Amino acid sequence: MTIRCVFPLMLAATLTPVACAQWSPDPATNLTVADRAGEQVQPKIRVHADGSSSVVWLDNAAGGYDTYVSRLSPTGADQWAHNGVLVINTGYSSTQDYGFDIDAAGRSVVAFRDDTSGGSHIGVQLLDADGVPVWSPATTRVTTASTANAPQVAATNDGSFVVGWSGGSAFRLQRLGATGVAQWTPGGINLQPATGSYAVSSIVASDAGAVIVLWIRYVGNFLSNKHLYAQKFDASGAALWNGGNPVIVFDANSIQNGYFPTLASDGAGGAVFGWYETGGIRSAYVQRVGANGVEVFGHNGVAAATNTGRLRLQPSFAFDGAAGEVYMFWPETNVGQNQWGIRAQRITAAGTRAWGDSAREVLPLSGVQPSFVRCTPAGGGVNGFWFVSSGQAAGIKGIQLDSAGTPVWPGGIIDVCTVASVKGRLDAATGPSGCSYLAWHDNRADSNNIVAQVVNADGSLGPCDTGCPSDIDRDDDVDSDDIVLFFTGWDAGDGDFDGDDDSDSDDVVGFFLAWDQGC
Repeated sequence: MTIRCVFPLMLAATLTPVACAQWSPDPATNLTVADRAGEQVQPKIRVHADGSSSVVWLDNAAGGYDTYVSRLSPTGADQWAHNGVLVINTGYSSTQDYGFDIDAAGRSVVAFRDDTSGGSHIGVQLLDADGVPVWSPATTRVTTASTANAPQVAATNDGSFVVGWSGGSAFRLQRLGATGVAQWTPGGINLQPATGSYAVSSIVASDAGAVIVLWIRYVGNFLSNKHLYAQKFDASGAALWNGGNPVIVFDANSIQNGYFPTLASDGAGGAVFGWYETGGIRSAYVQRVGANGVEVFGHNGVAAATNTGRLRLQPSFAFDGAAGEVYMFWPETNVGQNQWGIRAQRITAAGTRAWGDSAREVLPLSGVQPSFVRCTPAGGGVNGFWFVSSGQAAGIKGIQLDSAGTPVWPGGIIDVCTVASVKGRLDAATGPSGCSYLAWHDNRADSNNIVAQVVNADGSLGPCDTGCPSDIDRDDDVDSDDIVLFFTGWDAGDGDFDGDDDSDSDDVVGFFLAWDQGC
């Protein structure tokens, strides 16, 4: 099926031809999400239950990196104004990381730096499914000091939001209720070591309104060894694990300067972690901490590979909750750092390396350096995606491996993007039916735009195939709304239901046969 547009019903009823974008089936014409003059950078993408998606980025079109959010329908059409909704207008001349999450109501919450009244505060805003700010004023500030950096945020499962940010030698946490009012102590809960410093790295929602936080502990100054700590905080802000003391996830040697690993919920009250080291055997690691705060694997985690002569870098991991297994992809280089490749590993629930001590080779070493390797779960396997060449005009590739490490997609490695342009900050998220949603910034048209692509579970490109072609609005209900939307696209020449590249009476017949069957 190719239905290129999903329109608001009032517009659809007019049957007026309207030009619009969609998720492309062609790797040479990916979907452009934002294309103002100037540059748009550092996108993040999240996927809603119906297959629609929200994308956030930093936009320098007006001077100062402002924060924008866009909402795309399941077919890739803009649900809000093209180029997104402005969240905050700032004067920053450079960028840092920021926080982004979605909640069960289809809303987007963004945490960002705010310099609108001097200094550098942390603001948070919630946008409803129509792109309308929920909280007033436009910036709900959570900071009392004006030297805050790199916020992270998570939407909890009880309708609240927890934001964390770093400043000085500490980081802070604050919980916001449904109306945006701070729930914890003014200025946030302060976490600070007796020596060295802390910096928040990642936050995820857990059970019963709790969150799990990963942070970096600098043993001394910025150049000292950096370890990974974690803690689970309940809805009142109480630390639940290890008698209130941090769980030390990694303290063997150090992680890289400027590297901020992520964590993922395990769906059972615990979390999964992945990172790489700058000492030891230069490997990437996986750890799982259970709901009770106890490390499931040995202290300092399980090495994804142990073979010598390789430096493992910036891994991405995906957790298979049904099997309790962790899949990991990473780029690696030789000791001379003039040859690069990609490998992958499956860590079993028992903490063993299922694909051997050297892991599964995805790309052999060569003089071309891949970058921004990302992976998503694939229902008993894993999808991996990467930029073909770091900092060079090149495309994006992908592969799916099953639980045995065998390639699944036709030809093994597929083209996700064949446009030879410089790209950056690839982000990946999992959607319905095993689809993967990707977003990145791309200089194919000007200094940088935001571009995105959906990859289906079978490796094809285009709108996420839910297996129900007549459910055009992807609301899990085949009804009159789908008829209106079909005829709107058909009238505009975008109703090629049978995939023969022609919108004609055969498409009408095919659609109604499928519609009458309920799918």
